[in-house]
Amino acid sequence: MARLEYRRAFGGGYNQILNYADLAGSGSPSYTLPGQAQTRDSYTAALGLRAENESLLSIDLEVQLGGGFTTAGGQTQSFRASVKQGF
Repeated sequence: MARLEYRRAFGGGYNQILNYADLAGSGSPSYTLPGQAQTRDSYTAALGLRAENESLLSIDLEVQLGGGFTTAGGQTQSFRASVKQGF
């Protein structure tokens, strides 16, 4: 198996207003958290192997590499394994 993904997330600016639920309506202070507009690009590439037998048992193995397209985007690596038994 092989998989290649490209993601582009758009985010506009926002203001998130927070209040305490147990103090609502009693003149409790509210807090505002501003967020800046930003665009993020990232990728994921994976290679995998699946083995099945006639008794509906399957084993999946996958190695995945991902990261961003910025200079400080970093990289992630993961390994996934699963065993499934059908009935």
